[in-house]
Amino acid sequence: MNRTHRFAIHALCVGLVLATASLALAEGNKAVIELDKKAESNGEIALEFTPADGEPIKITISVMAKMKPQDVAKDVLKEFTLAIGEAYKVKMKDPHRVAVQGATKEDTFSIKLASNSVEGLMIRIK
Repeated sequence: MNRTHRFAIHALCVGLVLATASLALAEGNKAVIELDKKAESNGEIALEFTPADGEPIKITISVMAKMKPQDVAKDVLKEFTLAIGEAYKVKMKDPHRVAVQGATKEDTFSIKLASNSVEGLMIRIK
């Protein structure tokens, strides 16, 4: 395989990852951020939390290579708790899943994966 083919395949893979990232979205008054597989590279996860009546809040989590999903989940929990305040409950659902919930049914929001530069780590938002 020559260099041009490798570049084209790499560009296609990056495009698929970015397309998948833009599809990771949850809306309502409950969401779960699920992390799976160990990080294979250093990088950042950028999540966007948008309250129904507010401006988007960008939440960035730095990830080091070889971090386990449960360690990344702890960092997601910490950063979300600091960023979104007391109108929302943030807790560990289990070691690799973080739950976000409005304090009342009227406290709706959306969470989307804005970007993920960490290779290997999989992120699902339900």
